[in-house]
Amino acid sequence: MNAWLAQVPQDRWMGEGTLDSPVNLALTVTPMADESADAQLTSYKWSLTNLGSEKCHFLALLLTFGDAPDFKGENLVMVLDGSELKPGADNSVSGSFAVNVDWGEGPMHFAALAVSEKDGSNWLSNSVEG
Repeated sequence: MNAWLAQVPQDRWMGEGTLDSPVNLALTVTPMADESADAQLTSYKWSLTNLGSEKCHFLALLLTFGDAPDFKGENLVMVLDGSELKPGADNSVSGSFAVNVDWGEGPMHFAALAVSEKDGSNWLSNSVEG
């Protein structure tokens, strides 16, 4: 999946959308109560909504580590998808994943990447610290 992300042209990443953006992705990531005996894993649930005015398709949920996250640089792909996100918060996509607590150094940060159906530009969501 990370090899796939390397093929997404980073010069077409628009960054986080705003209230007036054609694509404006709102990501939430919440830790789940972990009842397993494996203390090395932390489980999370996530949800992504498009608050913008144009339809887009969810591409990937990204994870990076450190104090200043750079999602155009080094990151890990947690989820790879193609779900449609209608404009104006009409629908959302969601799921869950588990992270090994020893994967990286510093705080974890998550963001989602989606592609606009209109012009093919890639949009990042807000960044969420895990």
